[in-house]
Amino acid sequence: MTELRLSSLGGDMLEGVHLADQVARLKLKTVIAKGQDCASACFFAFSAGAQRIAHTGGRLGVHGVSEREGETGRAKSMTVDMARVLASWHVPAEVIGQMVLTPPDRMRWLTVAELKRMGVQLDPDKLASLPEPSAQHGR
Repeated sequence: MTELRLSSLGGDMLEGVHLADQVARLKLKTVIAKGQDCASACFFAFSAGAQRIAHTGGRLGVHGVSEREGETGRAKSMTVDMARVLASWHVPAEVIGQMVLTPPDRMRWLTVAELKRMGVQLDPDKLASLPEPSAQHGR
């Protein structure tokens, strides 16, 4: 296996981190296929990819960590821990900052410019299909 296609609006953060560790260990290519979303815990797995690719209509979304009880002190601490891991995978500080600043009950969809700074390879027609700064938040 050399490639992992991702499509998920999130889930358990610890499972996302476990998957991300495997992606990094195996040096997999991560892909967001046409029309698919990868957000929240899925973002960690995508970011661990040795090569990151996003196809037309796919979106990558971030927000802070939460627990069943909401955005607890422990959840905020986990967000900081995840920020450090993402930095080790060369995710730009600007993108990490968006994750930290976006509350768990919101989603921050990354722009074309942010994806490029992450080193994500984009389809040529991708530019017309991704959200621009005016349409950042929403579920």
